[in-house]
Amino acid sequence: MPQLPTPSGGGNKKRGDSSPKVRNLDIERIAAVGLAIVDELGPDALTMRAVATKLDVTPMSLYRHVADKSGLVALVVDRAITECALPERTGNGWQDDLCVLGHWMRERLVAHPATSHLRRQHQVWSSGIFGVGEQWLQIWSDSGLPPEAVRRAASTSAMAVLGVLEEQILPRFAPPAENEMESVPHMREFAAAQLELSDDFELLLRALTEGLYIQLSAKHKPSRATSRRRSRRSD
Repeated sequence: MPQLPTPSGGGNKKRGDSSPKVRNLDIERIAAVGLAIVDELGPDALTMRAVATKLDVTPMSLYRHVADKSGLVALVVDRAITECALPERTGNGWQDDLCVLGHWMRERLVAHPATSHLRRQHQVWSSGIFGVGEQWLQIWSDSGLPPEAVRRAASTSAMAVLGVLEEQILPRFAPPAENEMESVPHMREFAAAQLELSDDFELLLRALTEGLYIQLSAKHKPSRATSRRRSRRSD
């Protein structure tokens, strides 16, 4: 990440700029403190001044490591993603691998829900985000679908999964009163069941994966004429 030049000026140097706390300041400490602030106080609490106060340094000291607010947000988002390593491949096939990665994504978002708002608000990218996306695409590529279908499947499934996960971290609606649902018995039974999204996340992942694969396999399946032409060319 680009660094701003160290301020100069001799007599104008701020007190504490060469203190042990400033000398020991690094990106990892900044990211850890920033994430702690976001987890405790929410996304709007993340400012350069708030992080500097927690670290007991001047805000100018942070600018030697972080270019601006977007750079700080990228560090915090990356910290939330990479504090747990990406899951290893299961060895049980690409569908199981995709489900494991989906559960890992859910755990990261549930652990640090405010980072989703931060990332969208500041439209940041980071190495951690790239790593998750690369693994998601690689797993879909291992399905054997052609490249165009892989891109569509990866994009559609990621949007669906992320949308569900972001919905999960939002405040839940209070259920309606029973007397409001006298004419809708199915809705009344549904509300009484108090279903939890987490209970069916595995079902969602597998249904989504299998459905996309079946649909895109059929759509991109070569016609008989095309297959005969390919067969003649290979003879």
